[in-house]
Amino acid sequence: MALLGATLVLAQPYSLQDERFSWDQLEPFRGFDFRGQQVTLLGPWTEEEQAQFEGLLSYFTLATGAKVWYGASETYEASIRKAAETGNLPNIAIIPQPSLAKDLAAEDLLIPLGDKNKNAVLANYNQAEDWVELASFANGAGQKAFYGFYFNIEPESLVWYSKQAFVREGYQIPESLEALFALSEQIAAEGKHPWCSGFAAGDNTGWPASNWVEDFVLRQSGLEVYDAWVNHQLPFSDPHIDRAIELFGRIVRDDQFVSGGAVGQSNLHFNKAIAGLFTSPPSCYLTYQASFIAEELKDQTASSDLGVFYLPNFASSQERPVLVSAPLVTLTTESEAAWALIAYLQTGLASELWAAQGHFLSPRSDLRLELYPTSYYVQQAQILTSATSFRFDGSEQMPGPVRGAFYGALMDYVNGAELGVLTPGIEAIWQGLEQQATE
Repeated sequence: MALLGATLVLAQPYSLQDERFSWDQLEPFRGFDFRGQQVTLLGPWTEEEQAQFEGLLSYFTLATGAKVWYGASETYEASIRKAAETGNLPNIAIIPQPSLAKDLAAEDLLIPLGDKNKNAVLANYNQAEDWVELASFANGAGQKAFYGFYFNIEPESLVWYSKQAFVREGYQIPESLEALFALSEQIAAEGKHPWCSGFAAGDNTGWPASNWVEDFVLRQSGLEVYDAWVNHQLPFSDPHIDRAIELFGRIVRDDQFVSGGAVGQSNLHFNKAIAGLFTSPPSCYLTYQASFIAEELKDQTASSDLGVFYLPNFASSQERPVLVSAPLVTLTTESEAAWALIAYLQTGLASELWAAQGHFLSPRSDLRLELYPTSYYVQQAQILTSATSFRFDGSEQMPGPVRGAFYGALMDYVNGAELGVLTPGIEAIWQGLEQQATE
């Protein structure tokens, strides 16, 4: 099976004598002889991440003899749809959005992975039941099955800071949401801005603000309310949602709290805010953003100075929910070699080989922290392995018009609009969509 734009996986980044890695986990795959066979993959990773992923795939070829072709796409949904239409689906599809995986499962384009692969997740992932549930969808007949495992997790519930600045100013990492607000008030009282925040993102301006709200819904109202809201079993205008937006507003609507003032956030691109931590003097001391944002600082500051901590919960709660995004490894065209590659990607070795290269995080309990290349990777891995629950970005699971209205309403709110007229409008859009679907 040909895969347009694919590259043959060849390079091996580490010696088999490198004692950091669990090479014994490669031994069962040496029992396969897949010479002359090929496995095709379509995934979201490009450039450096693609090279790193291909590096860990190369050891599967070394053990089995199979040729592995990886094709990357930045317009993933269009690519996978075209592949389905032309009968050219890869063996393995690594799907970047859970909502797309859900749709493909409903169209019977995914092959269930069965109990063996589900049990591998249950045995190795922190809060494994969440990961299994997040990878289980209904097929075309409405029957629910386990379709994949999430590989390379991106936590979103993160606050970034400069370690040197915290030491210099005597600030402590807040262990509760109350302590985080107290630290913000302390910094503001000293005549400085505690936060840098940017919400501009072209056609998707406002999405970084939605993550704040989603995290606060989880912390104030819990998992059941969050799930009901995302699935529209709870109105968008429910008081639970309004309270979360108001908590978000305590930070972003206060000109003393935000560098550049409240209005300035709408014009600052989301990936530029973190740079304010490292200006001289600092423009701010805290910024909220997902794990990818660390890459924006390459060559701008020493990685040893970049710190990150979990956006804490209220002091009264023992729960540590974490918002995440993650690609789902699924099977779309089966073969013996493809099933074996699925099993290889579930090994601890595969995670070790990418973790050591960077651009990778995992909730696996057996992945040794010393393999991660920087302290901020270690800190994020610890957040993943100490979380009490995981949930995906809520707005990404909502209908497009609802999502767009949510982003726009948050920008209006940041710029001073009254909340009471915003969330009822979003709810009206969602109800309208549901009514159209039944007509």
